[in-house]
Amino acid sequence: MKLNRLFWILAALAFLASCATKPPAPEPEPEPFVAPIEEVVKVPETPKEPEVSKSEVSELLNRVVALRKDAFDLGLKELFTADYAEADAAYVRGKSAHDSDKLPEAKETLTKAEMLFSALVSKGLISVADTKKASSGDARERAVNADAMAWSGDIMEAANAYEASAKGYHESHDFRSAIAGYAKSISAYGAAEKSALAMAEQNMVDSLDFSSMDSGNYSIALSKLELAHSSVAEDPDKALDAADEALLRFRLVKAKGWELTAGGSQKKAERYKTDSDAIKAQVAVKEQYAKAKAVWDTAMTAYNTGHFEDAVTLFNDAETLFQMVYKNASEKRQAALSAMQNAKAKSATSESIASSGDAYLQTEPGDSSIRVGE
Repeated sequence: MKLNRLFWILAALAFLASCATKPPAPEPEPEPFVAPIEEVVKVPETPKEPEVSKSEVSELLNRVVALRKDAFDLGLKELFTADYAEADAAYVRGKSAHDSDKLPEAKETLTKAEMLFSALVSKGLISVADTKKASSGDARERAVNADAMAWSGDIMEAANAYEASAKGYHESHDFRSAIAGYAKSISAYGAAEKSALAMAEQNMVDSLDFSSMDSGNYSIALSKLELAHSSVAEDPDKALDAADEALLRFRLVKAKGWELTAGGSQKKAERYKTDSDAIKAQVAVKEQYAKAKAVWDTAMTAYNTGHFEDAVTLFNDAETLFQMVYKNASEKRQAALSAMQNAKAKSATSESIASSGDAYLQTEPGDSSIRVGE
């Protein structure tokens, strides 16, 4: 028992001795403090809008104005109403922003307007060229119907050349040049048509001998007709205006001629009408007079409303009818006068016989100077 106790005491001492001889492990030195580096996060700057100069926007505005005028002159406002309205609205907003110095807004809006008007003009040129081509064909047909090849063949040749040139541009897709060419051919064909009509009017005026009745207009018409022929190769619009005026002037000469002629015809017819009225023809030949008077009234209506050519024919008819009225009424009147004279003669004879009878009855009986039956 004492041995065991001693053993445990020795063991404990040995353990303690072993612990005392082994030094404790040194504590690790603390790491030097390093302050954490803060990461600087840069916030991206909001990009500034690029500066827009007033001159830049003004140049853009001028381009849009030119495109807008081009579209309007081509007739695209009526031809493509919705497209034109959209482009024009953008133009109006852009111009307002430009005038208010809201340059970025003006640039954006006017850029849109430029794009819209450019697209509209490109589309419109094709359509207008097609339309002008058709109009040129119509003008050519009218000239042919007016017999322009016979009356004004030189102008027709010029018109055909203009049209052929325009068709060439059209086929090569140079629509703007085609439109200009068709415009010339349309004017030239119009000059050919009007020139042909003017020459036909001149021919009628000459055949009716009306030129002296309005010599001023006749002379101007001749000079304008000459100008139409001489100017068509260089300026078809000028030729058209000249031919149009020549036609107008010849028609004025013809109208004046018919007016003066109608006045003369009226006087002739009125003379017979007055003579008929004087012998009471409206009573003597009532139906014939009524017919002549109806034609006279129609003639006067035509004359007073400026239908002089019709009035001439009607007054001539009225003159013929009143001549017959006067003739027949005169014959009736003469017959009546003869009858009256015969009646008077018979009446005088009867009175003479009656007087002789009275004398016989008043003779005394036995008077042998009067015999029965004498």
